Amino acid sequence: MTSIEMVRPRGQGRGATSATTEDAETLLPASEPPAGARTRNAAPVAVAQGNSVGLFERIGDVADAMLPPPPRPRDPAARRRVWTWATVSFLLMCVMFGSVAGGPGGRRTRTREMALDGPSSSIGNQQRDGARAAKFRSVATGPGLADDSKRANAESVAESPRDAYAPDVDDASYTSESNDAASGGASIIPIPRTKGTCVTREARAPPFAWPSDPIVPVANGGQWRELADALAAEASNATTDLVLVGDSITEAWRGTSFGAARAEYASAPEILARRLGEYSPLPLAIAGDTTGNVLWRLRNGGFPTPKREAGGVGSSPAYAVVLIGTNDLSRSIFARRSSREDEGDGLKKQKPSPACVSDDDVATLFAEGVPKTVAGILAVVEALVELAPETKIVVLGITPRGERVGSTKVSYLQPSVWSAAIDATNAVVERVLENGKRKGSGKGSGPFGGSRRYRNVVFQPCAEPFLVRDAAGGGKRVDERLMRDGLHPNGAGGFDALGECVVDGVEKAKRTR
Repeated sequence: MTSIEMVRPRGQGRGATSATTEDAETLLPASEPPAGARTRNAAPVAVAQGNSVGLFERIGDVADAMLPPPPRPRDPAARRRVWTWATVSFLLMCVMFGSVAGGPGGRRTRTREMALDGPSSSIGNQQRDGARAAKFRSVATGPGLADDSKRANAESVAESPRDAYAPDVDDASYTSESNDAASGGASIIPIPRTKGTCVTREARAPPFAWPSDPIVPVANGGQWRELADALAAEASNATTDLVLVGDSITEAWRGTSFGAARAEYASAPEILARRLGEYSPLPLAIAGDTTGNVLWRLRNGGFPTPKREAGGVGSSPAYAVVLIGTNDLSRSIFARRSSREDEGDGLKKQKPSPACVSDDDVATLFAEGVPKTVAGILAVVEALVELAPETKIVVLGITPRGERVGSTKVSYLQPSVWSAAIDATNAVVERVLENGKRKGSGKGSGPFGGSRRYRNVVFQPCAEPFLVRDAAGGGKRVDERLMRDGLHPNGAGGFDALGECVVDGVEKAKRTR
């Protein structure tokens, strides 16, 4: 007996028995296909029947001929519609995926062309301090902002980072204990994700060791000194409850870079006033400053303090916000690259810097850059504690950075060559500051030693507002809408993100006792 198969009309359950020629096929033996249906390897329906069809319908017929037929429907025309829409859907999906991959952060726009060198560049505009001290040299990161002939000799005062700033903090690796255990006591320095990076091998960060060289206040000459004097005069007459100290990122709150107005920073003053106007905020910063530059300015009138000539009348600001250190990291690499050769006549030659950071640069960044940057940040904090013991200090974590690609481009992909060093610096500074809040008896009479010297100091991370997910390659990247050059916040979005970080830090400082 020949078996039969019954096709139910759409929308009816198993118990339904009614059927019409419009809604269902006639009861047929299972072995006999309906008239016009194709068998395996048969030609496409439209071709076989000579129908006039469109492009997508013809594609559907080709797919119907090449692929196994679906179990239902058996009607050739309906089957062709199924394949047609399946093909159209697949093509639309490919178009959508291509548009996402080619958008911001995609393969075609992972690097953005930026003129980073020359007078108009915010990174290239970092001034060379040219300062020489007995135990410390600082080396320029790019074209100078003032002629070398106009520079004054550096004024320096040696400080001991080990004895003065963290006597009871053990040398330790940069990461948490769990990460230390997993990596054998040292964190991993990953290879940057930027295409064309000169870093080729993954390395382990060495244990943190305080630098042997002293932290030296550094004063530059020329235009830098003029700006420093102008800021000192402004500080001496200021009535403010919030002072912001730092480098170009902080100076941008004034709408300027090295004293010159910048269009990309035009919205910054209004955003600062809107978010923190109740404190009458006063940014005291100079583009390109290192921790040594800030230390010199603080010790030479660069911070509002009660007037000595008035017998100490007046009060210090309620809050001080510090964001400094990224230029120190940069200069540690350029210092290593500066190859000095004595040739008898006393002249020094400098080899040209490579186009991108190499494995040796990364090793130098951790061996010298991170320790000196940590010690410099803590020296700035110590100077503020001495100047204004009752002022609550907010230390902002160094913000993320992109990476140079050649000489004219910057990549936003994370991790960059700077990511691990920035994370390490932030981690050690945060640990030291927290350690400085401890109670109880301690060894020695240093800033810790149970005295709670840093009880009014808080650390506020600032990385997350500037990072977004990289849709094309996974991981994260610097949001180019907030940091067009991969380093400095710009536009309303960038300064809103930075302002949010400052507000969070001030709120955290309010809770200190």
